[in-house]
Amino acid sequence: MMKRLVRFIRGSVRARVVCNVLPQVLAAARRAGVTIFHLKGEDAQTVTFSVYEKDAAALRKICQRYGAELSLRPAASVRGAGRLFRRRPGLAAGGLLAIALLGASACFIWEVDVTGCEEKVTETEVARKLEALGIRRGAFRFGIDASAVENEFLLDNKDVIWMSVNLRFTTARIELRERQTPLKIYDTSTPCDIIAARDGVIRQMMVTSGTPLVKEGDAVRSGQMLISRRHVSKYGEESDVCSLATVTAETQREMRTQAPLTREIHTPTGKSRTFVKLNFVNFKIPLYFKEKIEYNEYDKSESISVWRIGKWFALPVSFEKVRYVEVTVSREKVDRKEAVRLARGKLESLKKIHLTGCEILSETISETEENDTLVLTGKYTCLEDIALSMGG
Repeated sequence: MMKRLVRFIRGSVRARVVCNVLPQVLAAARRAGVTIFHLKGEDAQTVTFSVYEKDAAALRKICQRYGAELSLRPAASVRGAGRLFRRRPGLAAGGLLAIALLGASACFIWEVDVTGCEEKVTETEVARKLEALGIRRGAFRFGIDASAVENEFLLDNKDVIWMSVNLRFTTARIELRERQTPLKIYDTSTPCDIIAARDGVIRQMMVTSGTPLVKEGDAVRSGQMLISRRHVSKYGEESDVCSLATVTAETQREMRTQAPLTREIHTPTGKSRTFVKLNFVNFKIPLYFKEKIEYNEYDKSESISVWRIGKWFALPVSFEKVRYVEVTVSREKVDRKEAVRLARGKLESLKKIHLTGCEILSETISETEENDTLVLTGKYTCLEDIALSMGG
């Protein structure tokens, strides 16, 4: 980008050289201090390249010396633009106005791009919370404290462990990373009991503080107190403490997923309608008279095209397109193996979410059918920590 700007300011011409001794011509040009760039060969005797305007006379002399055929074509430059604007003052005024508008628009945010959302948060949810913190389309860029936004967002969203807010020109790029494991915070200054988070049979107990009310081998119910805050010292003194313990129990888990045994087939009829809106700053201007759909069955797609200059300079102009395609709907049976594969994939995703940190001792998966739907039921025997701190 910077090289292009320098070449625009200094001015350049596009040269085309036809000669039987091209290597000697190019070598002589370089020895004479001619800067050559954007070199491209057309055939064995023809090349095209660019040189600065000040080097054009030297290149012409070198080509005459070697008997080469030279043609020059001026490229865009400040000097050429100046000559054009002197002949057309209205064009110059329009150019200055456009530059002023671009400079003014660069003070605002016109695009918010969010990446890193996976399972626990969505882009829509993040965009809504960022809008409440001041990052939204049309916001004054210099009034946004990126560090403060990051801190406020992380304090209110425990599912996000890291966030980066990058503000460059008119674009706000938001990168975040979701928390993979739940965060356990213990306030040891507040007395508390420990209860069972779910039903199970205790296999191991490691008590740091508190009085155990159960032992290894006992079957417990969800909500049953396992460790009491009431502590009696060896001198017979009673006090309330913050109970801390790891209680590993054998538990039973069950999860269900579904996959359809039939699916809809949408066949386009060839008819479609497209509605376009021009978004300028924060105004939406419909480029149609009436949005009316006469199709009984249709597929709908939406897209937004943002005008931009480069990667980070989004303009306050975009086009919002909604397309309706008429279809005929039919149903067909799904291969059972495909349905089982889909349901098992969903079951594996549920295992990653709900059984992370658990040791799976055994699992049993059964299949049933309900109203053209394949139902997969997974039953798991696990070892997991069921200790749940309850204060107050």
